[in-house]
Amino acid sequence: MTKLFVLEPIIAEAQAALNTLDKKSLTELKALASPPAGVDDVTGAVLVLLGGGKIPKDLSWGGARKMMANVDQFLKQLQEYDKDNTPDIACGYCETNFISKPHFNVETMRSKSGAAAGMTAWVINICKYFRRHQSQELIMLEFFFLE
Repeated sequence: MTKLFVLEPIIAEAQAALNTLDKKSLTELKALASPPAGVDDVTGAVLVLLGGGKIPKDLSWGGARKMMANVDQFLKQLQEYDKDNTPDIACGYCETNFISKPHFNVETMRSKSGAAAGMTAWVINICKYFRRHQSQELIMLEFFFLE
């Protein structure tokens, strides 16, 4: 119960981020021939998280546009993402290659694209949830073995 209580706000933030995404804003974003600076990092991070534990070879804007080709399906993928089973490699890759960049934050992305801002918040909160979930599991294992 404590575990859920600690993780609940992070889950809520990830869900709130998804609630900011809509078909219109995503359609406008994917229609761009080239995105504003940094938006390709956001879509690259989403590609990594949706990659199922394999880092996609194509993290380019072209790859992102393919990912968003069917906007309804893309939104469904984000909404149904299995946050409890985020691959460690995907989270680590996002933290090292995207989240660590100074422009990878909601405020900066909001000035470029509402859809990019929502995806930024989603990526950050999925990785934050994964790390907290992971540490909670370690604490529970330590407690179990110490008893």
